[in-house]
This record gives sequence, structure tokens and C-alpha cells, in this order.
Amino acid sequence: MSPAMTSRPVMLFLLVITVASITSGVQASRSIVFLPQPLSSLDIINTTLHQGQNARCSFTVSIRTSCSSPAYTRDQISLAFGDAYGNQVYAPRIDDPASRAFERCSKDTYTVYGPCTYQICYAYLYRSGYDGWIPYDVTIYGYNSKAVTFIYNVAIPGNTWYGHNYCRSRAVKSAGNLGWSLLSVGSTMLYTIAGLFRVSSVRSADIKTFNVIDFGAVGDGRTDDLPVSGNIIAPNSKSAWDGAATNAWLTFANIDHLTVNGNGVFDGLGHIWWSNACTNDNTSPETQCKGPTALIFRRCDQLRVRGVTMIRSPRSHIILTACNEVSIANIRIMSPGDSLNTDGIGVSGSTNVQIQNSLIATGDDCIAIGGGSSNISISGITCGPGHGISIGSLGEGGFEVVEDVNVRNCTMKDTLAGVRIKTWQGGEGYARRIAFEGIVFVAVNNPIIIDQFYCPSRVNCKKDTAAVALSDITFRGILGTSLMDEVINLSCSETVGCKNILVDRVYISSVNGNPVHAKCINAHGRYTHTSPAVKCLLPP
Repeated sequence: MSPAMTSRPVMLFLLVITVASITSGVQASRSIVFLPQPLSSLDIINTTLHQGQNARCSFTVSIRTSCSSPAYTRDQISLAFGDAYGNQVYAPRIDDPASRAFERCSKDTYTVYGPCTYQICYAYLYRSGYDGWIPYDVTIYGYNSKAVTFIYNVAIPGNTWYGHNYCRSRAVKSAGNLGWSLLSVGSTMLYTIAGLFRVSSVRSADIKTFNVIDFGAVGDGRTDDLPVSGNIIAPNSKSAWDGAATNAWLTFANIDHLTVNGNGVFDGLGHIWWSNACTNDNTSPETQCKGPTALIFRRCDQLRVRGVTMIRSPRSHIILTACNEVSIANIRIMSPGDSLNTDGIGVSGSTNVQIQNSLIATGDDCIAIGGGSSNISISGITCGPGHGISIGSLGEGGFEVVEDVNVRNCTMKDTLAGVRIKTWQGGEGYARRIAFEGIVFVAVNNPIIIDQFYCPSRVNCKKDTAAVALSDITFRGILGTSLMDEVINLSCSETVGCKNILVDRVYISSVNGNPVHAKCINAHGRYTHTSPAVKCLLPP
């Protein structure tokens, strides 16, 4: 496949990943990824963490520490990032010498100040010390830059700038946006390929780079097509993941015009994760108990997913992160209602996303919209069992923003929640211009919820006056039945509150025929033609 040919759209007709990674084998741990690279030197522009003369813009930086890292680190960590136009932000010290910073399997979020940038396209870390801290990834976004994630998941050498530079991506995008080279197969896989291949067993925790041409990828000059029939099935033992990262099973990253289309099945065999704690089987301590997400799309623009079925994911089934112009339609996602943390579709840091005409049954949110997301359209979804369709949770890691979300013509059946917005105390940011319209509830436990005191564990919950600001929230044309008598719960921050809430033509009754009611805390707005009446709404 010539460089010119990779400028064409990438089309995957059902489980193309099997061909791109077929030598991975039954128990291979392979990835096709860009590794971070060292720099012999980096020209530093002297900006700081603090707001100063050159600190005109703020940036949110989230750093996840690998589960292979030491329990905590005393290493000194510096960060530099910027755009393709010479704008650079430099944080000389992002670790906290007074605390156990960057603990294993944790996420630390910072606000970094510096010159305003366009789209951030490079990031480098500098580590000095002897603890051997291992970052998993770094996610950065600012006012003019959508979220971008730089993957590490390797030990970075000391006293060396180490990271990624995607700033050539304007040229690369015209050549397929880094082409095939960022298709990754995380951890272990078992394939059933409709008799096309007999796959041998291989074990390795190394990272390998494969050329898909070697596995039969043939372009027609118009589209990079790679049709394969069959299903993809995960290993039937957690111990098969020993020595491999368990955060993701299949990952597509930095591929534009990608289409995954077909009627095959991704089977995550999640029951081996849901039912067995790590301490109760032979899995090594390095293998996380929470299990991998089945399918991740990272920085994939103009993505199309059609027709596929996903079942029994150990964790979330599909995650979109830092994607733009996404269309998902006519898919099925199915896991039992008691399967833990099995979100159907999770969206974060993504824009212009459409999710349509699909069936989702899970043990958690059918669809969850996370921070950094905007212009999200969800329609024609049948959800249940599960926890409904959610905005959030927001604010756990600091500043988060969600705006312009429209959920319409969806049905929730036998779900724990219907439509809800959930934020943590102590968070910052805002969620605004969110509409739920034409929703049908069938025997739902908690039909309409705004919860600004979200703390699912109910243990060590924050008592903080800061909160994600909620405004311009609409519930319109909603009807159905509830298993609970409290059918509308608008619990807003006692200091920030919720503004401009509209409840219009909402009719919810009790399955058991009991009287139903609404509850509000510091919620401002109005209601019209609604039963039960939301008299607790405060004037706008």
C-alpha cells in the first residue's frame, strides 16, 4: 500500500483487525503503536505553572500512572507541550514533593498556565530521580485545543526528554493520518476466523509493529478495503493476560475515515472477570481485576461503526476519546444487568458524535458522555437493562466541560436510571445546553435525575462547595412508568445550583399505582404540563 494510497478512506468490513494482527496468535500480547521517542535536546520557552505575564491561557493536564509503576514516586517530573506554530507551554515541576504523587494505577490532574496555543500536537516528559516512574498516558486540552492523549505505558529513561510529536499531522492527515501504524491489539485474543486461518499460540509481552500489507491488505486505489468474515473472542482465562496491560482489548488510534462495518460479534467473555476476584484464581498480581475495555477508538476522525454486535465485555464495550465526526448506528451491545462497570458506549473529549438506532443492554450506563465532549446527538436507542443514558460523571478529576447534547426518541426499559446528569462535589467546569426529548420509560427505577452530590461508593465522599455548573437543561415530551415513587430528582449544588431547567410535557406514573412526586435542591427553572408537578423548582 503506497503512501499515496493511504490518503484514501480506511474501510474495515467486519473485524479487519484479525488480519492486521493475525500473527499475534491466541495468547499474544502485541500492539501496533507509536512508542514515545527521546529528544537529544528541547528548546524550552520559560513559562510556568503559575499565572504570569506569559500565562494567558490555562490547560488541563491529566496524567495516568501505569499499574506497572512503583507504588509512588519521588522522581521530579517536568512537562513541555505545544502546537505546530511555535507556541509552547513548559511546566518545570508537576510532581508534588510534599505528597505521594503519581501513585500506581492513579490519575493526577493539573491546571497548567502558559501561552495560548492552537491544537496541541506534541508533549514531552522529563524525569529525574531513581524511582523509575512509568506513565501510562498524558491527556491535554485547552480553550483552542481539543483533548489529545499521548500514550506512554513504558518506563521513560532519566534525564531525557521523552514523548511524542504529531505536529506533522497536517501533512500526515492527507496521507491517512498516520495510516495503519496506530492500529493496536492490546493484551490477548482468541480468534475464530470462519476457516480462513488457523492461528497458533504465541506468548510475548513485547510490543511489535506489523505491516498489514504482509497480511493481505490490498488497496483498489479508492479505498483501503480489508474484508474478513468471522468473530473475535477473548481468552477464556484472566491468567492469559499476565504481563500485558489490561486496560484495553482492541484499540484503533489516529486513523481518519475508518469504517467498521459488518454483522460479526466481538465477544469479551466478560463473565470470567465479573465473577472471579483476582485473589480467588491463579491470576498474577500484575493482572488488574477490573478487566479491559473491549474496543477503544482514540483520535479517529470521521469514524463510522455499523452493524456489529458486542457482547460480554469485561468493562466498557466501546469508548470514544478525542474523536471528531463519529457516526455509530445499528449496532447491538449486550451484557447482563448484573455485570459490573460494563458501560455500553462511553464518549470523552470528542465532538460531533451521532449514536443512532441501536440496542444496548448492560450492567452500567448504556451511554455515558464524559468531559470535553460537545455536539453529541443520541437517538433511537433502546436501553435496558442498564443505568440509562448519563451525562457524566463530571468533575472528579477537576475541570470538565460538556455542552450541546441532544438525547431524543429513546426507550429505557427496566433500567436503574432513566436519563441523568451526575457530577462530583469539588469539581469545576460546566455542562450546558443539554436536552432529553421524546423519551419513553418502561418500569424504570429513577426516571429523571440531576445528582450534583454523586459519590457511588458512599464512602469518604467530598464535602466541597465547588461544583460543575449546570444550565440550560431541558426535559421535554417524556412519558412512562416508574418503579419508584420519586420520579424526578433535581439535586443541585447548594452553592452553585442549576439554572434554566425546563420540564415540559413530562408524564410519569407509578407501576404500582402509587402517588408519585418530584424532589428539588436549589434547582431553578420552570415546568409546564407535567405530572407530577415540579413545584419545587425555584424561579429562574
